[in-house]
Order: sequence, then structure tokens, then C-alpha cells
Amino acid sequence: MAGASEGEITGGDRIVGDLVFWGDLDTVVDKPWGHVEAGADHVTVQVIGIQPGASAMPYWRLLGEAFLPQGGHV
Repeated sequence: MAGASEGEITGGDRIVGDLVFWGDLDTVVDKPWGHVEAGADHVTVQVIGIQPGASAMPYWRLLGEAFLPQGGHV
């Protein structure tokens, strides 16, 4: 990861904080855009933490709507 020291990568705290996003919808959507604005040519989003037997689809729908250009980013 660019900008991270060997200790930050092996220690894990910084890299986890930079790559795993949690919180409200605005926070979760803004962080991947920050990576794009910093030069990333692609990002991947995965919904985690869904209870067994539950569907992640409601979260995917929220994220899909939030990532559309009218959500404030292009």
C-alpha cells in the first residue's frame, strides 16, 4: 500500500483503517471515493457482517444508489 511503512503494514492497524470502512452511509461511500481521488483506478466494495440467513441486498441497494453520479461524485 502506497504511503504505508513496513511496520504499519505488518502491524495492521493503519491498513485496516484505510481499507475497511464502517459507519454511516456517508462515511462508507466517501472513503472509497477518497481512494479514487488519490489515484486508485478501481475500488471494490463488499458488504460484511450480515447475520446468517439474512440478505445483504438492502445494503447493496443503498450503496448502489449512493455511488451513482447523482449521489455527489462523478
